[in-house]
Parts: sequence; structure tokens; C-alpha cells
Amino acid sequence: MNKIPACVTEILRHNGCVLLQMQCSFGTLHSLVLEPCEFESADKVVATFKENEIILSQHNLISSLNTFEAKVAKIQTSGFFTRLKLMPTIQNTQDSTPIYALFPSLSPIELSQNQTCLWHIPSSHILLERQM
Repeated sequence: MNKIPACVTEILRHNGCVLLQMQCSFGTLHSLVLEPCEFESADKVVATFKENEIILSQHNLISSLNTFEAKVAKIQTSGFFTRLKLMPTIQNTQDSTPIYALFPSLSPIELSQNQTCLWHIPSSHILLERQM
């Protein structure tokens, strides 16, 4: 699981759906909530998402929301899975939380270590919890 500390910066409501905008170490992250929203602006949260829900690409992705640039720091293949450690590209800071992605080993990954790529996490795949 990826766990990213963030701060809620904006809350958009429409027809019972809530889109939370958060600031984290590598940029602006969005989470879609389909149930009553218990968060408020300026709340400290942890955005959590599974490693196997990440989409990777070397080219532009369909959505610009939750799409970030990263460098492939490590590739591990064992058994049925390939696990990638991604270091998000951040402007003007060295503080970066690694992102982990998991793919079936049978699907070839056309990325190599130290290569730059884009990664995306759908806003509906992010769960939020209050930061303690």
C-alpha cells in the first residue's frame, strides 16, 4: 500500500459526490468520495492506494488529474510479479515519498531503472484517513 501524507485544500460537492483536492509532497492529489464527506479544508490526511492500481506510461495519459512524473528507482521481479519503486519528480525539494507499483511479470514493463515515466492513480481509488 502507498500511504501519502497530505493536506485538504479544497472540497467540491455535486449531487452527493465530493472531490477532495489535497496538497502532498509531489503535487496536487484528488480523491473522489461517494459517501458523506467527513473532511474539512486544512485537515491533515493520509491518502492510501494499492500498488496494483497505478497506471504507468511513457507518454501523455488521458487524465491530468493525479498524473505525475517520476523516475524508476528500482525494479524487482520475483515469481508472478514485478514491483517498481518510483521517485516522484519534485520541483525545488529533496523531500519525496516513494511510490510503489505492482504488475504481473507476464506483462512486459517497457521501462528501465533511472528512466522517467508518468504514473496515474484514479481519484476513485484513493482512500482517505485522518492523520494522527
